[in-house]
Amino acid sequence: MTLDPSATVQAVRERLRLELLPEAGAGGGALDVTVGLVGPHQAANVATAVATARVLRAQGWQLPDEALARGLSEAALPGRFQVVKMPGPDGPWVVLDGAHTPDSAAALVAAMQAAFLARTPAPSSPTASVPGAAPPPSNAGRGPGSGPPVALLLAMAEDKEHRGVVAELRRLGPRVAVFTRVPIAGSYQRAAAPGTLAGHWQAAAMLAPPTQRPVRCRELLQASLGAAFDKALQELRALRVQRPAGPGAADPGPGVVLITGSLHAVAEAHKLPELGPLLRG
Repeated sequence: MTLDPSATVQAVRERLRLELLPEAGAGGGALDVTVGLVGPHQAANVATAVATARVLRAQGWQLPDEALARGLSEAALPGRFQVVKMPGPDGPWVVLDGAHTPDSAAALVAAMQAAFLARTPAPSSPTASVPGAAPPPSNAGRGPGSGPPVALLLAMAEDKEHRGVVAELRRLGPRVAVFTRVPIAGSYQRAAAPGTLAGHWQAAAMLAPPTQRPVRCRELLQASLGAAFDKALQELRALRVQRPAGPGAADPGPGVVLITGSLHAVAEAHKLPELGPLLRG
């Protein structure tokens, strides 16, 4: 994955190589594409889209590979691992993802690890075979808390599987976790209380296996997403100021704010004056 701090709407891109099976009148080959739908889970979606287009092509549709590559490059899915960079050298990265199930939270964690925790020289581009996709590169050995500091903002609906979602998100090792609430379908009636989410977060730490030692994390409650976002920015700035001094001390950078738990949370983030212009372009 590559990150472009000057980009709006979507600042992360991923290059994929799709291995194409032979089709009527043509042999196999490879299709190289650069996409804004990123993360190991999206490789399978991209491969499925290409497989579908090739079936239509076999039925007479005019869909050259160049058109497929251009369409995939322009495809966007707001609120699904959408990444922007706030202005200035001290502006953090902001990630919006509507993950609200354990499976989607696990996919989000994998994408976060690939984008932000694997800043060493990357392996060769993932290869996906139509209609399936190869498994993502392993992040074994990259423990929680490695990479830039992460501030997690979590808001969920009351009827979701909170414990399973937070158990996955804890694997990111955030330095700060801010629990808040947002309107669900226009009302707070179905919104999970921030204290409930914090309780599940703490329970997930106690129930984690011994090999998953909890990373030290500051836990906060805020009444609104706007207040939670402001608090996350403050906490990341404080972490940077408090870093150990000395010639060998590395600057952790401005960090990453992750807003997740619901597409309603993503929608509220789009209304924030600091983020709206960046997310809409």
